[in-house]
Amino acid sequence: DQFNALGWDANDEGATTKSIPSFLIKERDWLLSVIQFNISKLPTAVCHNDLLHGNIMVKEPKSPNLKDNASAIPNESAQARQFAHELQHHHHHHSLTDDIPKDFDMKFIDFEYTRRNYAYFDIANHFNEYAGVRCEFHHFPSRAEAEAFVKEYLLHGRKVVELLRDPMRAANSANANCFHPTISPEELKVATDLIFFFTLVSNFIWSVWSVLQATTSEIDFSYLSYAAARWKRYLDTKEAFSAAVTAGMEDAVPSPPESAQESP
Repeated sequence: DQFNALGWDANDEGATTKSIPSFLIKERDWLLSVIQFNISKLPTAVCHNDLLHGNIMVKEPKSPNLKDNASAIPNESAQARQFAHELQHHHHHHSLTDDIPKDFDMKFIDFEYTRRNYAYFDIANHFNEYAGVRCEFHHFPSRAEAEAFVKEYLLHGRKVVELLRDPMRAANSANANCFHPTISPEELKVATDLIFFFTLVSNFIWSVWSVLQATTSEIDFSYLSYAAARWKRYLDTKEAFSAAVTAGMEDAVPSPPESAQESP
């Protein structure tokens, strides 16, 4: 079956009646335990849950200096690198929205997986998508690039909350600019640590999803290869991306099960 094709023994001792390898159940339970350990730090929101490059549509702006950038949108890796570079460059100087042309138009599409979720999962999943369908994870954002993105996200969210708390000021566009929320270094670190952890959740989910798709989908795509690449990324980053958010948690970072270590 498809699990065995990845070296995931669906008949191992402890497998469920649905032939799910027991080590996957253990990994799932561990991920859920880490989430529960950090639950008080996890904001929820209506999340897209599938923000890969193809689900982010950018209308070609009229501004001549941005046409080249807009035409490069189909190149997922180039787009991710460019966006991350701009985030890192700007966040020390001014708001990222300061230089956006008035005719800039970006929309999300494909909401089949949309539901309420942990907001940090949505960001983490988007960071993983910098790698594209080829799973080129050397394009994953650096810590500095990730923090630039996260800082802007948190600042904007905080500003929106403050405006909603004072609708009279929000009604006056001039006064609305008087809101200047701040994010402390510790807040930024905690949020980014949690987002990096949620990249593990994302890789876990999409690797299992891909195995299931290999069984049922009629789309011509190498789902098993994709699953193997996402699973390898999960194992490769598990310890590093969970250490900060499991500090003080008993058995925080257990060694991957033997069957998981043997998978491709």
